[in-house]
Amino acid sequence: MTNFHSEFDAKCGRGYATLMNQIRSQFGEEFGMLLDVTLYRDYALKQRDIFDIPEQGKCDEVAAKLRQQGNRLYMAKKYEEALKKYNESLCFAEAGSEQVGMGFANRSAVYHEQGEFEFALANIALARKHNYPVNLMPKLLARERSCRDKLDDGQSKGTGPFPRMDLNVSVNPKIPCVADGIRMKVYDEFGRGMVAERDFQAGTVILDEKAALAITTLETRYSHCGRCVKQLTYSLIPCPGCVSTLYCSEECLREDERFAHRFECAIADKIRNVLEYSSIVGPKLFFYGLTLFGDDLEAMMDYCKGASARGVGDPFKLDLRNNDRLEQFKELQKAGVHHITEVDHAYRISAAAMYVVFMKHPLVQQIVKTEAQREFMLHTFLKYIRNSIASMLDWREGGIAGPTVSMLPLLGTLCNHSCDPNAVFGIHSGRFKLAVIRPIRQGEQITSSYGPTWWEPNPDYDCTYKCRCPVCKHGGANWKLNEQELPTAAVKHLTVIRKGLEAETGVNKADLLNMAQQFVNRYAQYHPSYVFSAVLKAYRLFMIVGMFRAERNQERAQAMAALEENV
Repeated sequence: MTNFHSEFDAKCGRGYATLMNQIRSQFGEEFGMLLDVTLYRDYALKQRDIFDIPEQGKCDEVAAKLRQQGNRLYMAKKYEEALKKYNESLCFAEAGSEQVGMGFANRSAVYHEQGEFEFALANIALARKHNYPVNLMPKLLARERSCRDKLDDGQSKGTGPFPRMDLNVSVNPKIPCVADGIRMKVYDEFGRGMVAERDFQAGTVILDEKAALAITTLETRYSHCGRCVKQLTYSLIPCPGCVSTLYCSEECLREDERFAHRFECAIADKIRNVLEYSSIVGPKLFFYGLTLFGDDLEAMMDYCKGASARGVGDPFKLDLRNNDRLEQFKELQKAGVHHITEVDHAYRISAAAMYVVFMKHPLVQQIVKTEAQREFMLHTFLKYIRNSIASMLDWREGGIAGPTVSMLPLLGTLCNHSCDPNAVFGIHSGRFKLAVIRPIRQGEQITSSYGPTWWEPNPDYDCTYKCRCPVCKHGGANWKLNEQELPTAAVKHLTVIRKGLEAETGVNKADLLNMAQQFVNRYAQYHPSYVFSAVLKAYRLFMIVGMFRAERNQERAQAMAALEENV
């Protein structure tokens, strides 16, 4: 039950923080941040005390202690924190022990209290399947009867579909996950971007893409699926080999094992020790590509160093109906950084630390044998960390400083940031969704906000890039607010929406969303203005919540379908 968080930042591992401090002490505050990645690597190789930490194994005693911590959180009604502790307990529980069944039973108690009766039933079934103690069974069966009675009384939070959260417009015939009438464009200010070749109305879902990679951080390891980053799902199951990762399904477990986790599982704690935010994305993308090349590192090197790997790449030229992952990877790895950021030293140190750790894995040692191969792995780690962090989309729980998961979609990476966005993205169940929040005209760049917006600025937002959107470029010299007064009909429409937002009960959220959507489409010519932005802000939130509710409803339906199938 080792705590890998550094003392100064919960998003960084202790080993990474120690290495960073030692480099600063050894080489100086400024010069130490300017070294080449090979020098960082050579220095890190000498710091055995940082990297040689023992791996934690399955242990029922630790699992029991974690469950007790979860029980205290449950009694304090801190249900989501309790779920995370029960999930961590499941990771430590020994295969076949009663601790596994008790962990699932504890989760069912949380879901029962939250009114998630379908999820509670699913975990009761898991508990009974995994050696739940016979002497405690009456308590579990009573909870099961309570759940079924409440569902019979119509107390489900919902299992119906949310059609508006799926693609709801004609799609690209060769790329069925994206709306027809969208292509890539290279911009001077942004690099690669996404441009509309036709008009799109607010409410249009224009992208629904399965991501190539999804990343959990130190804070989200016990709350999200390690493959698709589905959040606090009812079905999280532990990796059978390590104590660091959970999966929402056997399918996600197998997928992650095939493409990345077989290189991670035996050194999972060592990796956690040197994590820096989402820097694991570099090694993950490297091993994902290596797998697609059939573990033939020489073939991967020949491609990556050849002429066909150069250029900015254009995923819209692919035919995704074939689902050729290797061709998709080749396009994905072409995505380059538009400029080297001020935190590049952190990426170089991360690449060096990750190199040292992964070279301890027997499977990596079998594949990466020569000096040239080792240098390629190091420099490709760095390249993929730089490129991916510049391209990844982050999802933060509870605000900008909250726990983070990240996603690397092939097409979604083209959606650039703007403080005046016309779309909003959501990360759900391994999929990246993009929905229009105000009308987009033909020729406009399609953008979303990575954090702040002009109507909801955040001075504390820690950004590694210089924003070049119209609001920020040249201090906003070419961007100004619309000062036109709204017509009487628009004011009446706005009043109805505001009353709905202020009402605590008796308001149909779907109706409110439709009213906001109609307002945004009907009065788009008054954008940007503070009055218009009030509705835009609410509508953007409705769309985010709608995506989450759609995912939850689908999960409830899946849980009940699985239970009925096994009756």
